[in-house]
Amino acid sequence: MPDRIVEMAGDKDAFDIRSEQLDVLDVEVLVWIVGGNPGAAERIAADPLYRLLAVARDGRDVFVTDPVVSGALTWGTVLSLPHAVESLVPLLSVAADRSARARDPSLCRFRRGPDEGQFSAE
Repeated sequence: MPDRIVEMAGDKDAFDIRSEQLDVLDVEVLVWIVGGNPGAAERIAADPLYRLLAVARDGRDVFVTDPVVSGALTWGTVLSLPHAVESLVPLLSVAADRSARARDPSLCRFRRGPDEGQFSAE
């Protein structure tokens, strides 16, 4: 986790980020746990300032909208984490490949599948 985020969070597990601080979210892969907040993913993705971040432009952000997976991550128990990991690995893999592609476009290419959220390697 970037030092700046650690400093901003202090001893809390959640904190607010003001619009002028959004650059702190411009990381390799960003995971949003929003399953308990209907419409949050759409609101975040539509924010004009958020859309300026490379992580958003490159599609390296992952929105966990499933409330069960969000809950599994939030609770973080030995019983819930395997389910969360199983659900997230494919999404994180795509985001990580996009990160690699952002650094070196010759590494991999993706095309959108018939489902908006699915990608396949070319």
